[in-house]
This record gives sequence, C-alpha cells and structure tokens, in this order.
Amino acid sequence: MSLKLLKIKLLILFYSLTGKMGRLANQLHLPISVSSIRSILIFFPVSESSFQVALYSFRHLINHQNKDVKFSFMILDTFSELVNDTYDGLIFYKMDELKITPTDIKFDLIIDLNPEFHLELSKFISRINSEYKMGFKSIFSDYFYNIQLNIPPSGFLERGYKQVNKIIQLL
Repeated sequence: MSLKLLKIKLLILFYSLTGKMGRLANQLHLPISVSSIRSILIFFPVSESSFQVALYSFRHLINHQNKDVKFSFMILDTFSELVNDTYDGLIFYKMDELKITPTDIKFDLIIDLNPEFHLELSKFISRINSEYKMGFKSIFSDYFYNIQLNIPPSGFLERGYKQVNKIIQLL
C-alpha cells in the first residue's frame, strides 16, 4: 500500500472518529419514489477536462428548470466563465470554502460527478443532510456514498454521466 493511500485511510478514520465526517443513512429505501425526491444538489467535477464533459452531459438540466424537482449545481468558481449563469440554482464555490461545515442544509439527493476521489469534497458532501448520496466507485466511496456507479471499463466518462442522467430521468 502506498504512503498516500495509507494517509487518506488514516484521515478518513480520524474524521469519522472525531465527527468531522457525516454519516450515511442507515437504510436505503428502494425503490426511490418520485415523490420523495424534491431537491437535488449536483457537484460538478473539479478537473477542467471532466468539468467540460459534465457540462455538456448535463446541459439540459442547467438550461431547463423543473417545477417538480429543484436542482442546485455546485461549480468551482474557476469555471464560472464557462457557464451561462442565468439559472438561479448555480452555486460557485472556492476549494477553501469546503472547510466550512454546512448547517441547516438538506437535499433529498446529492450527486458527486467527480470521477476521481477528492477527500475534502467528499468530506464536505458527507456533512450535508441527505438520505441519498451518489458518486462514482473508488476505494473510499463506501465511506461517503450509498449509491455508487462504476465508470465503464472503456473509461469513457460520458457513459458514466449517461448512467446518472438515466437515474435522474427516472425521478
């Protein structure tokens, strides 16, 4: 095991023991019904290449407002110029703002579109009150997400985002 991997495992253990990392819901109630999902928070990727793919894959959600489900999009502020900011559900943030613990924030579903694991972002997501948290499978994803998706063996990120889109369309 590499030193970096061991360091992340120890940090996750430390955060979970000290309460700096939120807990997952004990039970996942399936099927997820349309009436139970009223608000969705989507975290866009922090790398520019993955962000461009995600922006293209989810452009219909950003440009189309849904009356039944409220969508909010967390986007790194360095990408603010790449997004048409006419939608009021866009939230631009800086990486150092993730150290602030969110209070009184609740979403029915949180989706992390980052294909690579980011400890600070995952820790921030874990502290947001939500029964369902979705992210891509990694060696640490069991600690943070109760719904996990695999990026297909082909490695094309678009296919992973199509899986997320299909799930959202079912809601």
